[in-house]
Amino acid sequence: MPLVDGARGRRGVEGFDASLDTIRRIHAVGGRVDVVAFDEPLAGAVFYDGRNACHWSTERAADEAARFVRQLRTSVPGVMVGDIEPAWSSISADDLARWLDAYRQAAGEPFGFLHLDADWGRADWADVFLATEQAARARGVAFGPIYNGGDASTDKAWADLAMQRAYMYETVHGGRPAHVVLQSWMDHPDRVLPESDPTTFTGLIDRYLGTRTLIRLDQVATSEDGRLSLEGALLGSEGSPVAGAPITVSATPLDRSYQVLRLDGRVPPEARGVIIGIRVNTEGADPGNVDLRIYRVSYADGGDDRNRVTNPKFTRRLEDWVVYGDGRASTPPSDRGSGRMLRLVASSEQTISVNHQGFAPAAGSEYHLSVAVRVPETAAGSVYLAAIFLVDTEIARDRLPLEPAPIAIDRLATDATGVFRYEREAFEPGTYRIRIEYAGDAERWPAFVEREVLVR
Repeated sequence: MPLVDGARGRRGVEGFDASLDTIRRIHAVGGRVDVVAFDEPLAGAVFYDGRNACHWSTERAADEAARFVRQLRTSVPGVMVGDIEPAWSSISADDLARWLDAYRQAAGEPFGFLHLDADWGRADWADVFLATEQAARARGVAFGPIYNGGDASTDKAWADLAMQRAYMYETVHGGRPAHVVLQSWMDHPDRVLPESDPTTFTGLIDRYLGTRTLIRLDQVATSEDGRLSLEGALLGSEGSPVAGAPITVSATPLDRSYQVLRLDGRVPPEARGVIIGIRVNTEGADPGNVDLRIYRVSYADGGDDRNRVTNPKFTRRLEDWVVYGDGRASTPPSDRGSGRMLRLVASSEQTISVNHQGFAPAAGSEYHLSVAVRVPETAAGSVYLAAIFLVDTEIARDRLPLEPAPIAIDRLATDATGVFRYEREAFEPGTYRIRIEYAGDAERWPAFVEREVLVR
């Protein structure tokens, strides 16, 4: 249920254009309304900055919400009223706490609940959820996270991501929500049934209600010759062993190791042009301190392996590339032998945009984008490479985050006692984040554990 009448607010903005017509229609056919949820009144009235934005104070938004509730209760006296808000990067837990206080002051009662919709690209989303949960509980408001798989491209990936986010919030961060919302307004999942299938919506509900697991890590060690050994166990919530479970082990380099990152996709059928771009701290990249080195950029499509990017190794410096912004872009001698590299350096207050001159793609075909790069972990979320597809203007942008990528090491299986053991051949020297992960199944939650190790 939106916030206020469109005549008093802004039409077309979340939280506005309220009316009792829907409730009257439900009543007219013999139905009953017990719960009404506002749809982002704080975000729409206070933080929204687009077309028709009004930039109200939190107190005014609360006054308008309370006014509507008084009108609502002339039709439904005992209705519970709650709120759903997005955790945008511009909205903090303190902002949400202030909103709960302002509404209680205006309405004379607290919200019945507060449900929070995450911006999954926000690195601190779980911290914001936890602080909001604590603030809501202190004010007598039931808190509930909305779990989903975001823009994952398959039903399985969507359901797996939803479960991983539930695990991250409730197991890793210690969240104890009063409500849990499993919801999708995305393209996935495509099916509700059967619930025996863990990729359907009812299958996801069963997974959430299943056994919670944990990985007990007993040993992680590296030898003088760089060998990695580890030992641990997968256990159920009561400490019972989980036998025959698949365990994956991966290592993410943390000290600017050289990697080749790849993105595969499909060219939009209507595309007439494509620009390969790099974005630092701008156009959807979060602010951060960036110092990265790019050695080669490649793009191929239409079943042809030929690299369509001219001057891909920056041997002719920035020929065929255009740079914007106040960060620093240079082409010093490569630190990997002969030739040059592109080095991009920016503080969190600076931006850099780099565009290749572009070319005509093979419309509708598969494409392959890759980049050879050294990038520090501190740049994660702050820089990406993109294939930007055009007709006359941009119609699609596929992004490849430039951040250290995990290296798959091996797949293990737990024995009859839930124990797994592993020893790997020598690593290259450096610091790595080792991740041991259980993906979960139709009856059990996922689990993971991470450790940093130094290989000398």
